[in-house]
Amino acid sequence: MKLNNPWIDTRVLEVRSEDARAYLLHKGWKLVGPAENPALDLFDPPEPDSSENTDQPAALLPARVEQGPEVQWMIDLIGTVARYEQRYAGDVLTEILQRRGEEGRNGAPASEKKEASLPAVS
Repeated sequence: MKLNNPWIDTRVLEVRSEDARAYLLHKGWKLVGPAENPALDLFDPPEPDSSENTDQPAALLPARVEQGPEVQWMIDLIGTVARYEQRYAGDVLTEILQRRGEEGRNGAPASEKKEASLPAVS
């Protein structure tokens, strides 16, 4: 899929919903439940801290990311999180994609998973 806006990082097409969900939960976002649109889950931001950030946006996570509106929803999610965290969207995107590489399917770090699968040396 080709993105029409050159400002959008094409790596957003690599993000899976489970990657973004893991990131949100790790960062303290709270799953509220399904949004009005059943294709989206609603997340509330972490509790406000003592920082100057008083904006409390809700984030909408698409259940899947395959085409059209789903990709736009993921772009919007990353933008919402970046604004809340006061970071660049590209940095949030990078962290989401890095977390996928660092964790195995069962949540264990990928390095532990590899070590467990190596044959014993006698």
